[in-house]
Amino acid sequence: MKINWPLLLIGLIFLLVGISMVIQSLIYFFRGLASFHWNQIQGRITRSKIIIEQPSARKAPSYRWDLEYSYEVSGKTYFAKNYRQNPNVISSINFYQKLVDANPVNALVQVFYHPSYPQKAVLKPGLDWQWFVYFISSFICVALGIFLLMQTASLKNASFQISL
Repeated sequence: MKINWPLLLIGLIFLLVGISMVIQSLIYFFRGLASFHWNQIQGRITRSKIIIEQPSARKAPSYRWDLEYSYEVSGKTYFAKNYRQNPNVISSINFYQKLVDANPVNALVQVFYHPSYPQKAVLKPGLDWQWFVYFISSFICVALGIFLLMQTASLKNASFQISL
């Protein structure tokens, strides 16, 4: 009985990463739904710019939106950075430029904050299509991990059957 260790390890890695992504996407999902019921208050954009990250000259740059806004709840000022509950899976300068243009520094915005934890806030409640991409990607990782583990098992059984 010979085990294909590289295939087994790669299958386990995909399975574990996929399971952790499924768990994380479900957390985003329930937080996104809950944010529809959060309190609303007016806030102000304090920082809104695109950060360009260039890991090396050989790799394409990646982009992220550096957002910060302030709002006041019960006389205390809070600062938050979340636009939505879900992560951004897009790293496009055009995508972020639209967000920066729509949310310039000093603009007044509607802030949705958690009633029990006012330091938790978002500008847009709910989820967007990027959550769905993340969710589907997580299931693809799980399926690929299961497939690779099944291939390992079938190879193990095949080599066992041949050796008889």
